[in-house]
Amino acid sequence: FKKLCPQASHLHLRMFHNWLKENESLQEIKKEAMLSQERVRKFQDYVDKDILPAKVRQELLQGWEENHGDGTEAMEKEEFIVKSCPDIFRAHCGYDLVDEVLGKMISGHAARLQDMAEQKAQLFAPRRSAELRSCRKIDFVQPQVPLQEWQWWNQVLDLLEVHNEPVIPSHLRR
Repeated sequence: FKKLCPQASHLHLRMFHNWLKENESLQEIKKEAMLSQERVRKFQDYVDKDILPAKVRQELLQGWEENHGDGTEAMEKEEFIVKSCPDIFRAHCGYDLVDEVLGKMISGHAARLQDMAEQKAQLFAPRRSAELRSCRKIDFVQPQVPLQEWQWWNQVLDLLEVHNEPVIPSHLRR
């Protein structure tokens, strides 16, 4: 930086360096917010899919049995169905509560990232700009979560755990 601005003091160079770091941080938050919005869209698309019809499921099971013989490996059979399921269907019906709670969590996370990006962008807005005035202030005190919602989260987390191993679909994992 000193070569670009030989007359700049160390204080100004440090300020410029910090500004660049903040700008990089803003770009990373914006990127993460966009990815998070994409995750919300993918999750909603997945939830909106029809459940795999019994006839198609039976055909997939027959294909698995032809390739694997005796059929004693139940978990492997279910994995085969999930992997072989056509894209227009969900392999399993799932739980409405799980879909609702996970949808709220994912969309809430996306909204928080979007707010963070807007608040950080405020730092780079010119004074007296409309962007500076329109951005919402940071909420330091978070709203209280109702008891019913806590119970739903606990039920969902219990459903998503089998033998102490998570059962979150791979397309929802980071």
